[in-house]
Amino acid sequence: AKAGRSIALNYEPPSVPAVACVESLKLSEINLTVWCRLPLSTLDFLPAPVRAILRVVSASSHFTLNAAQIKLPEKKLPEYRGPVENLGVSIGMDYATSLL
Repeated sequence: AKAGRSIALNYEPPSVPAVACVESLKLSEINLTVWCRLPLSTLDFLPAPVRAILRVVSASSHFTLNAAQIKLPEKKLPEYRGPVENLGVSIGMDYATSLL
């Protein structure tokens, strides 16, 4: 039933991810002022001991920041070659550890 038909008919090649080649990357210090109110139940991505401390400190069912000053340090990242998405996740995780 497939004789005489092209095997490439309706073929769509997979998308190719964007790739980053970074020889040197320096991110300046970042100063943030943050306002937020989050239900403690939504912070399950934090380690259990951190959540427990937040429950005690907040004295409510919400974690609230009112004009909190957050300073993220300057970062010098090593050479990187790979998907752009992975680079972004790596930078985000590195800064997330700075917050804890």
